[in-house]
Amino acid sequence: MRYSSVFLSSAIALLGSFVAASSQAAVFSAINDNVPKFSLDSDEATIISSGAASVTFGDTTLYIGTNQASGQNQDPIVASFTNGLRNWARADYETTGADGRGIGLLWDGLSNLYAAFSIDGTQGSPSEDFRRFTTNGWLPTYGTGGGPTVSVLLKLDPTTGEGIPGIGTYVRAQLSSGATNTVTPSGLDLVNDQVVFLGDSFFAPLRTDRSVMAPNTDDLQSPFDYRVVFNSDLTAALSAEAIGWDGVTAFSPLIDDSGNPDNPDNPDNPDTPDNPDNPDNPDTPDNPDNPDTPGNPDTPDNPDTPDNPDNPDNPDPKAVPEPATTLGMATILGFGVLKRRRKQQRA
Repeated sequence: MRYSSVFLSSAIALLGSFVAASSQAAVFSAINDNVPKFSLDSDEATIISSGAASVTFGDTTLYIGTNQASGQNQDPIVASFTNGLRNWARADYETTGADGRGIGLLWDGLSNLYAAFSIDGTQGSPSEDFRRFTTNGWLPTYGTGGGPTVSVLLKLDPTTGEGIPGIGTYVRAQLSSGATNTVTPSGLDLVNDQVVFLGDSFFAPLRTDRSVMAPNTDDLQSPFDYRVVFNSDLTAALSAEAIGWDGVTAFSPLIDDSGNPDNPDNPDNPDTPDNPDNPDNPDTPDNPDNPDTPGNPDTPDNPDTPDNPDNPDNPDPKAVPEPATTLGMATILGFGVLKRRRKQQRA
């Protein structure tokens, strides 16, 4: 489980980081590194022992993980406890035969509670899955095919855990065939009421206009660090960048209310742009001359890939790699990539 926190009172003095909004005392996020499991009946001690990602404000802690609904199916689950007593627990965000998991939480202790989930396809009706929350989203559906694991962001009511209809979006990649490919969550943040999604994307990441990005070279290796900044209602992607795509070698800085960029790679000097080789132009524009990079035409759609009954703890369907996979990402990632915040153990 990975934790991160941003404190208004100490951000400038200690970290030179951003604040999520001037009215917020803190923003906390947590991401699951594995597949912690618990049920609607689990007490708090059991959930803690599972290693589920959690965020805490005051005496209230929220947890997110996976409910093993059956031997062949998993559903995401979120629970809230105050002083050891359960406030609520929900596992009804996605209840179809597709495998869904709870991955991460982002909360300001007030009304801004966002959850990141994963899903490996579309089955059943919209009333049974994430689609009832994502109708207005940047990407309202899983897309074409099935099998690759994609991300879903939802805004939740912190008093009940219920998803808020119309405030949600899918986050996915896309093959040149048009079939959906994998994007998994790796981090969450809130900057000036904008939701920052960090993920691992396979071929090919999407731009804000939903077209596929163009690789910097023909020999990139999946996955790619991917960042999308959404408005608070998740109806629009305000920016989208992937390391190694559309000329990007490092994420551009995020700007806080004071006008200072958030640069976690250099906390002692937050005003330094993320791209030291070209500080005057950290934002590389999209490449309109080459929006459609050839994909892997030999890879067929994979509708509704079944779970892996031999290993129910890790039934992740496979992501489809991009055509060329000979050059590691280490060279590209050396240029000040936005680092994921490290794991802390809950006290």
